[in-house]
Amino acid sequence: MISELLKLSLNQVSEPILLTLADGSFCEVNSAAIALLGLSRQELLQKTVYDIFPNFQLKHWQGLQYNKKILYQDQIVTADQESKTFEVHAEYYEDPSGAGASLLLKPIPPPTVSPKKIAIAEQENLLSLIINNIPQQIFWKDRNQVYLGCNRYFAEVAGFSDPAEVVGKNDYQLNRKNSYVDSYRQWDRRVIEEGKAILDLEEPYYDANGTEGIMLTSKIPLIDDRGSIVGLVGICTEITEPRKMPDRFFEANPIQALPNSNPNLTKLEAQLQKALATEKEINHLKTKIITTILFKNGTPLSRIVMATRLLKKYRKQLSDQKLEQYLQEISAAVGSLSRIHEDMLTFNGFPSASQAFQFEPVNLIEIYQTVVANFMGLNPLHHELKLHQNQDEIWLKGDKTLLSHLINHFLANAFKYSEEGSTISVSIEKQENRTIFQVADEGIGIAPEEQKKLFDAFDQDGLASNRSGMGLGLLIIKYVAAIHQADITVESELGKGSTFTVSFPNDPLTRSS
Repeated sequence: MISELLKLSLNQVSEPILLTLADGSFCEVNSAAIALLGLSRQELLQKTVYDIFPNFQLKHWQGLQYNKKILYQDQIVTADQESKTFEVHAEYYEDPSGAGASLLLKPIPPPTVSPKKIAIAEQENLLSLIINNIPQQIFWKDRNQVYLGCNRYFAEVAGFSDPAEVVGKNDYQLNRKNSYVDSYRQWDRRVIEEGKAILDLEEPYYDANGTEGIMLTSKIPLIDDRGSIVGLVGICTEITEPRKMPDRFFEANPIQALPNSNPNLTKLEAQLQKALATEKEINHLKTKIITTILFKNGTPLSRIVMATRLLKKYRKQLSDQKLEQYLQEISAAVGSLSRIHEDMLTFNGFPSASQAFQFEPVNLIEIYQTVVANFMGLNPLHHELKLHQNQDEIWLKGDKTLLSHLINHFLANAFKYSEEGSTISVSIEKQENRTIFQVADEGIGIAPEEQKKLFDAFDQDGLASNRSGMGLGLLIIKYVAAIHQADITVESELGKGSTFTVSFPNDPLTRSS
């Protein structure tokens, strides 16, 4: 029999304790065990160790008789109806009343997730969110042209409600006509075999409803850390509607038949032709920006995946030095993804080329001053920043947010590639027909052969540009300039600095759908 003194002593212990007899039935439990398990003392005394401890087996009892003490982990359903893990300290005892065991429970907290793992998961979720909200079709395949993934828009066009339904299928298995599939696959094979990107390829297509259209497609090889081509990424922009719009317009308005009869019609024709050219350029730039985003994401994601796999597989054999190396690689890759996602969030907030652009009068001086104030709020400026303006206020029609991004990227590049203490000169001038925004630095400069390709994300071989300063920034600048029908020029000399000039029309055509 259990003495009253022992019962009292057990109830003074804050950790759950259960005493069993040799047959596994409970002979006493303390108050902490009753509270944990949510059963009364009488209910517990009618149960056995095998009812409460699912992992307690005959071998544990035999081990107790031999070793007198054992330690193991068990999953126990507690009073809140949750299965929790406990460390079970079992100790064998014998007294005149017979043999038995005491079972003491110590809760094991759930495994903590490191901040690095949380950051990686957040970045992956953010990447998925952004890709699914981009208004272009995006997909990626393996070397056998089997889909590894796609964004939501591609899945909808292919006849599926969820991108996960596309994974593991080939082009013949999508819910649309297969008339053009052989052509798609030939281009895919060429990209994979030659390792060169194909940009702005015009391709016909059918959607899941049977509607036919034209899309502008870019296909880029997927290259892993070892330089092996493991598949490709594709970005498709539908261009059918922009192409048909001018045809319908000219059918109803025979401007071309009256080239000299009405100066106003001739002027309108020129404006529409320019708007159409700008629309095509904007679609082209959006494709390049998305291509660059996806290409740049490849390397840090590969580094993260490889490092985490090695940590998972070999963590017990790794030295502290090697472990720290892998953690630093993951941290650096997460940092790279963070910077890329800042650009992705910036770009994702832009209106699409097919949206209406309702410009309004904005003060370029005020926008510039706000951008500079934000710079100084984040980091003290280590350069001398000079502003020249020929009017107190300089107004033009435009989008305030987009113009802020343009100025921000110009200043960021000037600060980044100029030595501390050097001068960065900004000029904002209102001229008779144009508004001029200019940024001049005393930085490293750009070689003549690089200037020709400065606003291109990929060179003719389809390889990402590694030029100093090349990133999404200059592509976004060109995108914003195209929307405002502005011209960009650059003058630069190695070692002496660069001057970027954006020339805005004072009365640009207001873009509308």
